[in-house]
Amino acid sequence: MNPFLSKRFIILTVAFITCLVATIAFHFRGNAASWTWENQKIGSEIANFDWVKTFPTDQGMLIVVQRSQRAGYYSYSRYNIPSHDYSYQVLLANKTGIHYIGKGNHSFYNAACNKAECTLIFNDGSRVLNLADYSITDMEPWQEPYGEQYSTLIIGKILNTPNDQTYLVVSNSDLFKTTDKGRTWQLFGNVRDLVKLYYPEELVDNSHFLFATQKNKLIVWFSYGNNMGSLEITINSETGKILGNKWLPLRINEVEQSPNGDIYAIAQEPSRKLFSLLQFQDNGEFSVVTENGYSQLYGLQVSNQTALLNETWRGEQGYLLVDVKDNQLTHRAELNEYDKTFNSVDNTFIKLGNSYLDDVEIANGDLVSHQIAK
Repeated sequence: MNPFLSKRFIILTVAFITCLVATIAFHFRGNAASWTWENQKIGSEIANFDWVKTFPTDQGMLIVVQRSQRAGYYSYSRYNIPSHDYSYQVLLANKTGIHYIGKGNHSFYNAACNKAECTLIFNDGSRVLNLADYSITDMEPWQEPYGEQYSTLIIGKILNTPNDQTYLVVSNSDLFKTTDKGRTWQLFGNVRDLVKLYYPEELVDNSHFLFATQKNKLIVWFSYGNNMGSLEITINSETGKILGNKWLPLRINEVEQSPNGDIYAIAQEPSRKLFSLLQFQDNGEFSVVTENGYSQLYGLQVSNQTALLNETWRGEQGYLLVDVKDNQLTHRAELNEYDKTFNSVDNTFIKLGNSYLDDVEIANGDLVSHQIAK
């Protein structure tokens, strides 16, 4: 009898091929599901826009779209641009759809959201969006129209604190604090001066600073170069007093935080450059969510529902989605659409319907049309 036709040989061969195919599929993320676009025709198309910026809310996502009337949009001066050179529209995504909130002719800078509302920062002042009834206040002008805090508000990140009236805005230089929802800002400190207390060498321009808040603490991570771990400094966010510092064995590449306070970080082992996703715990230590080896992780976004990361796996691009409730992982294929926006409400990508008109009239709270990739 031909040994290659024996039952034992055939069973072993089939088992070997099955394992080989499964291994190849795993290593090349062949199990990553692709995306399918669906049109959502309910609602109106919004006015023309150039870019989209999003901020997670307690149950959804704040969306601000803006358009520049100037040809030199990307080379603007941050203070002396007339407001009429910009137009913005405010949207809110939640479980019932994407709702139109309002519009205006100001330059949008930044936003911060707590459980009840979002504070939107503009060049001329601030507006507050009520997440429950979609109402938004009129523009409240700045008490001090110019100052270094406004450059920080443009390029920095606004962090929540346990007090709904208090926010911190952080950057690679100055730190500012507000105790009245952004109406006024006070200098809270300088992160470079803070780091110099524990790292006496000169801090160059490409020094890397990351921030998060936990209860009444501000946590700072400093990194320089790819061959060293990160310095972690903990500060009392009410008094500014330093509570502790330590050097970590990993380099912290990115940090993002959900409205509920969950802190996730992309880390890299300095010598071998191995990537991992970490979660910062209440005890001040990191725990490992997943180790990704040499497969690159970047572009971290975190909401109350999902942490989204871009990943590169053996030359293939894709996404890693992490369920914040139980840290369960899902791999999805890459979506090659330049104008897509991730919607953390239902883990989809969206493309807003653009009328390409200079202005449209949509009632507050009405739904807007968009495409969904599931």
